[in-house]
Amino acid sequence: MNAEVPAPAAWWTRRPFVLAMLALVALPLLWPSLPPLIDLPSHVGSYHLALSLPASATLSQWYEFHWQWLGNLGMELLVPPLAKAVGVELATKLIVIGVVLLTAAGMLWIAREIHGELPPAAALALPLAYGYPLHFGFLNYCLSMALMLLAFGLWLHLGRRGWIARRAVLFAALAPAVWVAHAIGWALLAVACGAAELQRQLAGGARGPAALARVTLACASLATPVLLMAALPHHGATRASGWLVLPELAKWLVTLFRDRWIAVDLATAAVFFALLAVAAMGRAGLRLERRLAVPALAVFAVFVLAPQSINDSGFVNGRIAPGALALLALAIAAAPGATRRQQHLAALAATTFLVVRMALTTASLALYSASWDAHLKALDALAPGSRVVAFSPVPCGHGFANWYTPRVYHLPSLAIVRKDAFANSEWQIDGLQLLRVKYAAARPFDSDPSETVTLGCDVPGFRRYDVALATFPRQAFDALWLLDVPRAQWPRDPGLALVWADETSALFHISHVPPPAGH
Repeated sequence: MNAEVPAPAAWWTRRPFVLAMLALVALPLLWPSLPPLIDLPSHVGSYHLALSLPASATLSQWYEFHWQWLGNLGMELLVPPLAKAVGVELATKLIVIGVVLLTAAGMLWIAREIHGELPPAAALALPLAYGYPLHFGFLNYCLSMALMLLAFGLWLHLGRRGWIARRAVLFAALAPAVWVAHAIGWALLAVACGAAELQRQLAGGARGPAALARVTLACASLATPVLLMAALPHHGATRASGWLVLPELAKWLVTLFRDRWIAVDLATAAVFFALLAVAAMGRAGLRLERRLAVPALAVFAVFVLAPQSINDSGFVNGRIAPGALALLALAIAAAPGATRRQQHLAALAATTFLVVRMALTTASLALYSASWDAHLKALDALAPGSRVVAFSPVPCGHGFANWYTPRVYHLPSLAIVRKDAFANSEWQIDGLQLLRVKYAAARPFDSDPSETVTLGCDVPGFRRYDVALATFPRQAFDALWLLDVPRAQWPRDPGLALVWADETSALFHISHVPPPAGH
C-alpha cells in the first residue's frame, strides 16, 4: 500500500510569499530620500545636534543636549552611531525602513506562533505598519511597537515550548529595552503578555485567585522597568487629560489608514473592518482564535481607557489603535471545516488588500517627498549658521476637512541638519526629550509650535499668521522662511528681502539696519 502523500503547503505559508510581503511593506520608503513623515525632520534635527553640538560653537549658542535615561530614547540610541558612517539623513531612512520591516516580521511571527503556520488572512494586518502613528512621525513609539510585537512573539514561542523559567530571565532584560524605546510599547507588551498568560491559565483549567496568582508570577519579570523608573529622577506621568472622549476614540478608528486620499483611505478602513466582522461572526470559513483575540482585546481596552495626553505629549490613545487592531486581524483563522476554496479566497482578499494599500502608500509618500524636495531648495539660498524663523499654516477646517496635511510644519528643522542653522521648529516637552533650546532672544518664537500659524481663522494653540509676522523678534533672526503661504500673503516690507521663491514658499533675508530717519 502506498503511503499517503501529504498535501503541499498552502501558497500563503511559503517562504517566497512571506519574503514578498516583507518587500511590499518596505516599498513605500525606498524612493524618498528621507521618509516624508510629519514630525520626522525635527527628529533628524535632534539627531544632528546630538552628534554636532560638542564640536560646534555655532550650534552651541542655541541648543544644548543632556543625555539621561528616559522611556522615549529608541531612535536617539540607534541613529547617531549609524549616522557617523552614512550621515544622519540616510541613517534615519534606513532605520525607519527597519522599523516597518520589524513591525511586519513581528506580526507574522505572532501569527505563526498562535496558528502553527501563517493563517490565510495574515496579510490583512501588515498595512497597519503604516498606521497614522508612523505617518505622524512618532518614531520612538513605532520602534517600541516593533520591539513589542517581536517580544510578544518570543513570549508566545517560549511559552509554547514550556521554557517558562528561561522566559522569565530573558524578559527581565528585554522589558527595559522596550521601555527605553518608548514607555507605551512596554506597557502594551505587559498587557498583551498578561492577557495571553491569563487565557493560557483559563484554558488549562485554573480559575479565580489561583489563575491570577499564576499570571502575576509568570509576568513579574516584565515589571523590571518599574524599578528603573523609580530610580530615575523626575520621571513618570505627572499630567494626563482626555479620558474616555468617545468622539476622539471613534475618530482614531475611522482614521486608521489616514494618509492622503480620504475616499480610498476610508474605503480601505471599511474593507478591513468588514473582514474583521466576518471572522468575528464565524462566516465565510473564518473565525477568531481566542488565544490571540483575548490579548488583542486587552490592548484595545488600553486604547479605550488611555488618556489623550500625558505630560503634554498628545495622541496617546490614538497611537495604540493600529497595534490593537493588527493583533485582532492576526487572530483571524480558518474555521474548522473551512474548505480549501474558502481559505484561498481569504488569502487572496488579504493579499489584495496589502498590495492595494502599499501601492497607495508608495504613491502618496512619493508625492510628499517631491513636495519636500521643492521646499528644501530654499536652503540653497540660506547662509550656513543662519537663524531661521519659519511659518507654515495649519488648516482652518475641522474633521474630515483636515484629512490631508502638507507635512511641512517641521521641515525647517532640516536647516539645522544641512546648514548648521537655528530653526524654531524643535520641541520642548519636559521629561520627554534630551534637547533644550537656550536661545532666549528668540522667545517666544524659539521652538515648536511657533512655526505653525493660521491663515484667516483662529485655531487654539496657534498664532494667526499676521500676528506672528508682526511680533517675531527680528533682531534674533537672519531669515524668514514661509512654507505653503500663498504669494498674495507674502510680506511687503523693506526690511525683508526676497532671496528665493517658488509658487507657495519663500525665503527672505531679514535686514537688521534701522530705516533712515523720517521713514
